Amino acid sequence: MVALFQIYLCFSSLSLDLFLTAFTWLILSYLLKKSSVKNIHLITLFIMLLPLAAFEWNYRSSNFINKAKTGNYTLLNKAGVYNLNVLMGTTGYIAGYKEVAIETLLLGVPGKGDVVSLNSDFAMESKKVRSKIQNHINSGRSTSKYAISWTKKEHLSDSSRVALAVNSPAHLAVKTTKDSSGKTIYDCSIKASIKYPDGARTKIVLGHPDLYIVMDEAIFSGMQKHSVFEAYTVKWNWEISKDDVSSHRDLIWIDDILEKIISIG
Repeated sequence: MVALFQIYLCFSSLSLDLFLTAFTWLILSYLLKKSSVKNIHLITLFIMLLPLAAFEWNYRSSNFINKAKTGNYTLLNKAGVYNLNVLMGTTGYIAGYKEVAIETLLLGVPGKGDVVSLNSDFAMESKKVRSKIQNHINSGRSTSKYAISWTKKEHLSDSSRVALAVNSPAHLAVKTTKDSSGKTIYDCSIKASIKYPDGARTKIVLGHPDLYIVMDEAIFSGMQKHSVFEAYTVKWNWEISKDDVSSHRDLIWIDDILEKIISIG
C-alpha cells in the first residue's frame, strides 16, 4: 500500500510536469526508508512537499496551459489531467459537495449525452431558489421560469453548495400540478451548463500575497481537443409541497469557512 502511494504521488507530479516535486519526493521517500527515525510518516513528507508543488506549479503552469491550448499534451499529461479531474471530484464528494462532485466526474464520462437528468432537492438549501419558488406559488401561475445565478459575494451569504453546482447562470422551472391523491405539488427543475471554460483563470491566495496557487481552466478545456471533458447540460429534478418551501434551510459548508481566509480572484 505504501509503495502504491509513493508511485501514485510520483505519477501525479510527473504527469503535470512537476519534475522537481517528483524528484524530491523520490529522494525523501528513499531517505525515509533508510532512516532509523520511524516517527516520520510519508503523509508528513507529502504535506511538507505541498508548498514546493504549489511553487513549481505556478512557475510551470503557463507552459502546461500552452500545451493544452495547442493540443500538445503528451499521453502522460492527458492521464494527469484526467487524474486531477477525478481527484477534484472525489475530494469534493468527501467534503460534502456531492452534486458538484457528480457534475465534475460526469465531465470525464464518454457517451453521457448532451443532457443528463438527475434527481435531488439539494437546491432547496438556497434561499434564492426558495424565494423564486415562493414567488411562483404566490403568482398563481401554472408554470414559471427564472434565470438564476450567484455573485461571488452571494456564495458566502447563500448556499455555497448550490451556487457552485448550478451557477452558470442556471434556469429554474416550476410547474404546479397534483399528485395521485389530488394534493397540489410543484415540479421543479434547474438546468445548468457544465463545462470547463477556456480562458477562465483563478488565483487562490492563501492568507499571504506571496502564497498562492494559479488554476487555469484551460488545462481541462484543452482536453476537449481529445474528446474528453465535453460540455453538457445537467437537469436537477425534484418536487415539493407548499409546506416544503419554508421547511428547508441553508447549510454551512466548508467553502463558506474557507472563503473567510482565502482570497479568490
